Amino acid sequence: MKGWANGSKCPRSVDCPDFRYKNEEPYSRQVKLLKDISSVVPLEKVAIGFETLGGDVLVQQKSYADPTQLWSTASVAEHEKGIFFHECTQNMTRENVLNSPGTRCGSPVLEQSWGSKFNATDIIGLLGAVKTATGKSLAGVGTFTLDGMMWQPAGKKERLWYKPLCDLNKVMKIHCNGPCCTQEHFDTVEPVKDEKFEMFGTADEMPEFIQ
Repeated sequence: MKGWANGSKCPRSVDCPDFRYKNEEPYSRQVKLLKDISSVVPLEKVAIGFETLGGDVLVQQKSYADPTQLWSTASVAEHEKGIFFHECTQNMTRENVLNSPGTRCGSPVLEQSWGSKFNATDIIGLLGAVKTATGKSLAGVGTFTLDGMMWQPAGKKERLWYKPLCDLNKVMKIHCNGPCCTQEHFDTVEPVKDEKFEMFGTADEMPEFIQ
């Protein structure tokens, strides 16, 4: 992909229906897939899944014989006790690269995030596109996993996908905890776009696919 730098983005459309090529209408592949599904299952019973993996959690990793291969520092003995990762305390920097080669912070699940990201604008846009193309409404949305979007109490770092949940809640009123799930939030914060099909950005803003 020319001009594209996102390690967790699905690399091609054959793998991910939400992939979009240059000059391609937003959500067109997803709508096509959903139309095919509707021949078997009514769309009112279909929910779309979005990924909310905890890619914001960093663990300690280290390379050994192969400097390009990173591994958890948890030992085999710790695996037997259900300990698979340690909290990251030392990342590789320009200053310490020679003193601690191969030691760095990493997110094991970030490279596994290939599915549709939990973005309120895209979710509302997709629901609107399906409604426009089929006249039907989907059953809703699903997420995987809850860990990446859970509300955190005061003093804890906000999880990666909690704010998008707050944005989506302006429309869907999903049951949750925290300041984004109160009536005051619904009344005082500007809502996301209405449920209708819109072109977000222009074709020139989309990356060009290089064969």
